[in-house]
Amino acid sequence: MTSPLAKGKAAFVRYWEERKPVTILEVCRDTVAVTLPQGPLPAERVGVTLEIPTLDGLVCYHTHVAIAPRAGDDVLLLRRSASVKRFDRRATWRVPLHTRTRVSRPGEPRSFPAVVVDVSAQGAQLFTSGHFELAETISFRLHLPEELPRQVFAKVVRSMAECCDGQAACTLGVLFQDLSRPARKALTFYIWRRLQELFPRETHMLFRRSRESEIELRLGLNRTPGDNGPPEGGKTAIPREGTKESP
Repeated sequence: MTSPLAKGKAAFVRYWEERKPVTILEVCRDTVAVTLPQGPLPAERVGVTLEIPTLDGLVCYHTHVAIAPRAGDDVLLLRRSASVKRFDRRATWRVPLHTRTRVSRPGEPRSFPAVVVDVSAQGAQLFTSGHFELAETISFRLHLPEELPRQVFAKVVRSMAECCDGQAACTLGVLFQDLSRPARKALTFYIWRRLQELFPRETHMLFRRSRESEIELRLGLNRTPGDNGPPEGGKTAIPREGTKESP
């Protein structure tokens, strides 16, 4: 499969609360040059998510700013992050999930097919054919491997209209609301397992000799929400109407 990370591709960069359109100018190994986004510019070493729309959804890459842009620059130089250490200062950890679900407004019978792209202890990113506004409350069943599905409620904090294979779509960033202790614990252990799978060596060094309560703290259960980054290589397609949720 051809990589979407290619010269001339239209993309988005996401950092802090900003999501700005850019064009990929050059790709050289782990370094990517894009056009300079409009608005506030990120500083050196700030984590930036590079999002590339495709017919199958969004392909997302974790990067960081290699060289801080200066006045008069017209290029933002990004470097793909190969280590979990770059995100040790994030408010919460975010890992891939990719499970199907259905999203609805509480109390309304209509629901929309969706994919939970990634998840953190504080929230999630969803890709759905439904359209939801900022500050709306939504409900969906959260499926974690080896766990019973749980109905959760979340507040929409980011909503971006997309077009996927000619189909109207929406990328949602949501914050969980009033998660039960069992649900939060299940999230903790899922994130912990995924970090070990993605970055086994670095995770061992960062969390060695940590007690369960300390791991929960590090994973973001007791911190202020603020994570913005989706997983590297997160490729998502909207399930069609009638498709089943993940078991």
